[in-house]
Amino acid sequence: MEDTWIIVNPAAGGGRARSRWRRTEEELRRAGLRYKVAITAGPGDATGIAQDLVRRAATRVGVFGGDGTVHEVIQALAGTGVAIAFLGGGSSCDFGKELPRRTVAERLTSEDFILRDVLRVECEGMDGGRAECLVANGSHIGVVAEAAQRMNVCGWRGRMVDVAAVVSAVSAYRAWTVPEFAVCYEDGEVRARLLNLTVTKSNWVCGRMSFGLPRDDSDGRFHVVAARSAALGGLLMALYRGEARRHPAVSVRRERVVEVREPVGAMVEADGELIGRVPVRYSVWAKALRVAV
Repeated sequence: MEDTWIIVNPAAGGGRARSRWRRTEEELRRAGLRYKVAITAGPGDATGIAQDLVRRAATRVGVFGGDGTVHEVIQALAGTGVAIAFLGGGSSCDFGKELPRRTVAERLTSEDFILRDVLRVECEGMDGGRAECLVANGSHIGVVAEAAQRMNVCGWRGRMVDVAAVVSAVSAYRAWTVPEFAVCYEDGEVRARLLNLTVTKSNWVCGRMSFGLPRDDSDGRFHVVAARSAALGGLLMALYRGEARRHPAVSVRRERVVEVREPVGAMVEADGELIGRVPVRYSVWAKALRVAV
């Protein structure tokens, strides 16, 4: 365990990760585990810390935080062979939902690993330049991205973060104009007016909601989920029941590469973070991430 580090993001989960980490430390102490801790101080810190750990030949990096923290860490760990051990601590924690249920101590010491694909995303950056990143779970264009933007500017913290999520989703739905999307698949371009477009390797979105999709961690493909205009209540109910792919307004494709060319300027969200704007290109880096299970 000498080479095991844990990156802790105390701001995850609307700040609730700080108290959760204290309880986790006690669990690890009782288990008698040896490890080292690096605490993030702000956005982007987890990537820099993980890069430094790769240079220092760490063999396993524990991540205590949410999906945003995982997003930062995989920018450094993908393709290196250094294992990521996801320990939870955030709000949604979609990254860990399809991993076997284990205690933090068990996950941190597990000798069982899988290889996961990650998405490559290339788009116009929020600053107008070019942006590229890796994505662990999925990416959204449309109502979900607009809701994420509202969450980022509302400034709510702590337990109010759950209320803010609902308010932001309703506000984004009412404001979204359902523009025409131009989506280029391997077999040609499709144009349609969409409420939301999701490109994902995960079956989960925003906590307890699920698309109901079959999953393969390392098959070199991703799902493209297109939602046409529909009543918000019906779509949410389908997501909470894990039946979204059967909703009449939803279509699903399996792809290796896809480009979204319009609506130009629409925001692109990935792993809960706003990363840029359309146009955007998605591809897969197969089996790039070693994950402790």
